[in-house]
Amino acid sequence: MDSVPIICNIKVHFHVRSRKKLIKKLKKITEGITWYHNYVMLRNRFIYTIFWNSGFINATGIKCKSHIKKAVKHFMHLFHFSRKKKRKIIIDNITASGNYNCNINLRQFTSMSFDKHVMSIKWNRCFFPACFLRVYKHGTLTLFSTGKYNIIGSRTEESVNVIYKLGKTLIQEWITAYIQKPQPIMNKDMKAALIVAL
Repeated sequence: MDSVPIICNIKVHFHVRSRKKLIKKLKKITEGITWYHNYVMLRNRFIYTIFWNSGFINATGIKCKSHIKKAVKHFMHLFHFSRKKKRKIIIDNITASGNYNCNINLRQFTSMSFDKHVMSIKWNRCFFPACFLRVYKHGTLTLFSTGKYNIIGSRTEESVNVIYKLGKTLIQEWITAYIQKPQPIMNKDMKAALIVAL
């Protein structure tokens, strides 16, 4: 039995206005901080990428949707910003993974005809041991020959489930086309020709 997708990471972004306050506080932090040319990476329960010039904050390392507000509130607490003020939080990416629990011949799988929901499919075993299926408006399914999969680029849990179900349907179509394909019935003449050939 296959496993439903488990969310591994959620990335969100939000904005703070007081850039001076932000920079002042950043200079006082000594642990878990790395400075780059135009941003700072801060690891403190969650991972924050802070663009001090614009006030944009990326937060990642969030394991479930209910922890999104916790990640933002934790940041506000660290930098002494008001936690009561409502802030627009935008989900940029949800990453999930699971296992369809069946071995898949990716050469056969990627040669199938896909419906209009699959925008593109890419597979090059020389570069990466999985194929990529871009699903219209929902994200990308990364499918390995072992049946394991990753879902990336989704912005909602609904999109994650749409991709998971589509992948399951396509695998079933592959099984029907290649694994359960009925073998041609051989008559006496065909058997005799085969014996001669051998």
